[in-house]
Amino acid sequence: MYWYEYKGYSYFRELLDFILSIIVLSFAFSYGYIIRGSLNLIPAIIIAITSSFALHELAHRSIARANGVYAKYKAWYVGLLLALVLTIATQGRFIFAAPGAVVIYTAWYSPAIEASIAIAGPLINIVIGFICLILSFPIHGIINQYLQIIGGINTFIALFNLLPIPPLDGYKVFRASIIKWVILFIFSITLWIIYQFS
Repeated sequence: MYWYEYKGYSYFRELLDFILSIIVLSFAFSYGYIIRGSLNLIPAIIIAITSSFALHELAHRSIARANGVYAKYKAWYVGLLLALVLTIATQGRFIFAAPGAVVIYTAWYSPAIEASIAIAGPLINIVIGFICLILSFPIHGIINQYLQIIGGINTFIALFNLLPIPPLDGYKVFRASIIKWVILFIFSITLWIIYQFS
């Protein structure tokens, strides 16, 4: 296989993994709404997953490549299967959101750059969650519900990924800077609590 054929295959595989992950996550987060008959809110789930998951992973990828580190998204097929099984088994009450991750390839290691790459994903989720929260106050009806779902899912993704457990982003940030981790974690858990009671 020539290098340009491999590059094309690699891009296709990354795109396929990305699309498959979005489909599985969209189903997992939609399942509870589907069994309750709230089909009008399914588009909000798709928008939420696209914004929370896609932008999260693209942020990792962009920051990595901006620092001269090659990075690509790889799906975790076991995680995708677990997401489907647990969602159906719990009727959508428990969602396992670990579909894959951006894998970095580098000949050198820098804790500071690794932390910058790790921070990028949860940070963009926190920003989206905060913007949706602010916009939802003066708005009512279906648009408010959409903003609550989009912001809530982004906040959940941020909080989950900031847990200081390897190989999650939170562990990498915590290892490099406890202060940065504490600030981000406080923001994410505060937003998550607000969404639970709003």
